Amino acid sequence: MREADLLAAFTDTAHLNEPLLVFVTGDKGSGKSHMVRWLRSAVGARDDWHIVYIEKRNTSLTRVISKVIEGLDSPMIGRVRVALGEAATDSQ
Repeated sequence: MREADLLAAFTDTAHLNEPLLVFVTGDKGSGKSHMVRWLRSAVGARDDWHIVYIEKRNTSLTRVISKVIEGLDSPMIGRVRVALGEAATDSQ
């Protein structure tokens, strides 16, 4: 697949009614990190997308959820933040 084909497939969301989750998998050294960084750069900032990049280290569940809700604001997100804080306190 060429880079242009990947970008077109990734950004073609006109038919979606649900959030798009993309998981990149492959063997060690196959270029996953490079491809994800390129794609993130090629997509750029989009007002209608909430793009979350999860690095391959420091991926506790609490950290991943915190990254996913970073920059979002709603009553439900506020409750999730409170619950994450309480869970962190309870686990200490």
